[in-house]
Amino acid sequence: AYCIYTFLSFLIAVLGRGDRNAVIDLLAGHADHMKPPLRLCGLLDGGKKYDDDPRAKAEAVLFQCQLFAMQFVLLRPLTSVALVISNALHTGSRDYTSPQFYIIWIINGSIFVAFSGLVKFYHLVREDLKWCNPFPKFLCIKGVVFMTFWQRMVITLIASTALENRFEDDRERREWIQQAQSFLVCIEMLVFAIVHCYVFPVEEWQNDYRPKQHKSNIVDNLALKDFAKDLKYIMKSRKARKRALNKMNREKVRTSDLYLDEIELAQQTKQGGDD
Repeated sequence: AYCIYTFLSFLIAVLGRGDRNAVIDLLAGHADHMKPPLRLCGLLDGGKKYDDDPRAKAEAVLFQCQLFAMQFVLLRPLTSVALVISNALHTGSRDYTSPQFYIIWIINGSIFVAFSGLVKFYHLVREDLKWCNPFPKFLCIKGVVFMTFWQRMVITLIASTALENRFEDDRERREWIQQAQSFLVCIEMLVFAIVHCYVFPVEEWQNDYRPKQHKSNIVDNLALKDFAKDLKYIMKSRKARKRALNKMNREKVRTSDLYLDEIELAQQTKQGGDD
């Protein structure tokens, strides 16, 4: 949750160089195709109020995007505590009669709201942030969230359906889910740590930085293309050597057959002379 909010703050800081008013002025320039902020319990008044004031509209949209991301930060610890308490008090099935069912739905709704604020802000300023290539950065953040939350739901679904007969009781099933999730996250976070080195390069923040026309990627740096090319060459060379060896063996067999035929013919000729 905090990762999502800090990423939004990162985009705002990059866009305005630390100046929030600069971000608002920039958003005001996109007011023509900017949707008004949603109505939210009286905190924001959507619609006509901002039609004649682009800057007020931009400030309200920015505030709402931050609010959408921040609610997840504030709500997630509460839902985590609620899940711990619910798991201790209710150990039965996780259907609609269990408190865990509703807590998970609240978490899902909170995640959806947080990402809707982040995506809305990104769509408004994607051209202005094009120089720092924000989309791969967004995918990394989205990937971390997916691997730490949605993946667990998929594992839980698999354990409750395809592998249901494998477990003796519900406790063993939950332990397997936790072990599988922890094992996969350890591997995935290593991959994400490597990917972050390429999507968040330090040279982007140097004073004389200029976007490159062709950026190196992890495939180029690990020389995977060269490895694949060499592997293809080796496999072709191996096949060529095998074909050459087979041809050589056939020639040897043919030569041996001719030699034997000559010996046999000589013996027949000698035997005919003796007769």
